[in-house]
Amino acid sequence: MTETTQDLQRGYRLLFDIFRSISEDCTEDLERIRREGLANPMTSSEVKHLLTTCFDAACRGARARADLATARQLEERRDSILADVLARSTRESTESTSSPEVTVSPLRLESRHGVDPHPVQPPPVFHDRRVNVMEGFVDVRDIRLSGSNKRLQIHIDQFRALHGRPPDADDLVSVITSQANLSGPKADEFEITALARSIAAGGVRRPPIISHRGNLLDGNRRIAACLHVLQSEDFKTGEKRRAQWIRVWQLDQATTPDDENAVVVSLNFEPDCKVPWPEYVKGRIIYEEWRTALELEDQPSTVRLKVIKKELASKFAITVDRVNRYIEMVKLANEFEEHHRNVRNKNTHEVQHRTNDYFQYFDELGKGRSPGGVNHTINADDSFKSLVYDLLYDGKFRNFTQIRGLKHVANDDEARGLLLDAKEQTDLEEAQKRVHQALHVAGAAQVMERKIGGNKRIETFVKWLRGVPVEFFSVGEPGAVTENNLRALHTTLELIQGHFPTEWNQSRSYPSDASPPVGRKT
Repeated sequence: MTETTQDLQRGYRLLFDIFRSISEDCTEDLERIRREGLANPMTSSEVKHLLTTCFDAACRGARARADLATARQLEERRDSILADVLARSTRESTESTSSPEVTVSPLRLESRHGVDPHPVQPPPVFHDRRVNVMEGFVDVRDIRLSGSNKRLQIHIDQFRALHGRPPDADDLVSVITSQANLSGPKADEFEITALARSIAAGGVRRPPIISHRGNLLDGNRRIAACLHVLQSEDFKTGEKRRAQWIRVWQLDQATTPDDENAVVVSLNFEPDCKVPWPEYVKGRIIYEEWRTALELEDQPSTVRLKVIKKELASKFAITVDRVNRYIEMVKLANEFEEHHRNVRNKNTHEVQHRTNDYFQYFDELGKGRSPGGVNHTINADDSFKSLVYDLLYDGKFRNFTQIRGLKHVANDDEARGLLLDAKEQTDLEEAQKRVHQALHVAGAAQVMERKIGGNKRIETFVKWLRGVPVEFFSVGEPGAVTENNLRALHTTLELIQGHFPTEWNQSRSYPSDASPPVGRKT
């Protein structure tokens, strides 16, 4: 990871801002500097050569346009800017495992609007840890988006596969603002447009949180929205000013990695009014932690497995039930992804995006593991499971509650045929209609089955009831029916009495093959 000082970062930014203002003259050179600097550590002479090339191109372009003022400004500032940048540059660059983000050591807070940097009192508590933080202002361009944010993991992996390198800070802005041309994500997936308008109108209301060394722990969307305001021509000067200098919370120098982790967990797992991490991301984190814990154990007992889950629940501020739910959902999600990667030959990252979109469906797909349940039904028939996974991938279920009716479809030829039709349908609305019809047909058949089967159940119950000794209904006798059960039976018979033919009630006579209800006199 590149380490630099805040002054050096500002020096580079000033230099690049100058170039961007006349970008038509040196875009290629500027881009080459940025790419080469990220891919390979450069010596001072290499940096000087590349930057000098940019200056020369900019000056020539300005003079060619007869823009003598710009040319003169560049020539006057050239030596001082180059000297300032080169004096501080080092060869300490190494590629980060997640992204080549710049950390500031430390990022200095500044005064704005008459407010000086100051400790936040009382110190905030994150996931049961009291963490000392300072509050102050920074130029948003001094903050680098975090490439380690779990929300972005699918996108970062996809970017790396597409470009052969991890995204840099500018690329991360493109990813979050849906400008990176990645296939699969929804347009404006992170809702940056609305957030940018809000910030332009009223500034950043909730301070992003950075570590002492300047790593962004919370606030990727807010920072990206601020940068969007600064870079877009859709916002006025006053709106850009609101987005440039923002209030932040910076962790105290004495804070530890555990403190930083507490901030991340608290602000992304515990309930809040922000846009939380997607359930898919949370589930993946829990599942990976679970797998890691199991790898450290030698055939853990049932009791030990419960302890591990309890520890995970405590660590991530959720319930043990939620831990169990995430683990089972991710298992099914993995199966879904393997099906579409290996059987349907879908793009890995597009599959991950679909899994993210439909992650809640795996909760329903995991229910009913006993015979007759959804999960049992799907696992008993591989071709039916493939059909369900294909329909889910293409968005042909209108909502996750439809999954519950699949247990009736598998063994109904007409309903199953409608699902196959839905799979082949290219019109999404028509396909969703077919799925709805399939569930309706299977449901109606189930109702009819219950009606037909009901007669057999009543026949069996009546036969049993007629054979029970009358003493069984004497509450209080040893081995007799309980009062609650007798009351329930009485209430049930009263409910159905209204459906007896009128002549039965008047004559109190019954079919020749039936005995009167227990307790009634003939």
